[in-house]
Amino acid sequence: MQQDHFNELVDVVGVDANKRQGKVVKNRKMNTSMRRTLIVAAKVMLLFVGASIYFAVSFSLEYKEFNRQYVSMAEQACAARRNNLLGDSGASIREFQLAAFRPSIFRPPSFAQTGGK
Repeated sequence: MQQDHFNELVDVVGVDANKRQGKVVKNRKMNTSMRRTLIVAAKVMLLFVGASIYFAVSFSLEYKEFNRQYVSMAEQACAARRNNLLGDSGASIREFQLAAFRPSIFRPPSFAQTGGK
């Protein structure tokens, strides 16, 4: 009886029932809802807006910082070139270190001469 029913199915459809089941699953259409599509679109737009805000804020902060540094460049150059205590002491230390090897460059006066004798 079952064999006859199987033969009838094969004759009517032309395909084995097990193979037909696989084709139905393979060609199944995906059910989508408008609500789920809107949720995904909203998430994508929210991510895009967040990234845009991040890049705009970071660009603005960098622009302000570069402008501030550009304005103070002249002041920094003047401060680096003027004589100050650290610059003078650095020059003196270098001269003291080189005094033993190059006596013609820098030789401090003798202690006796400085003391008045």
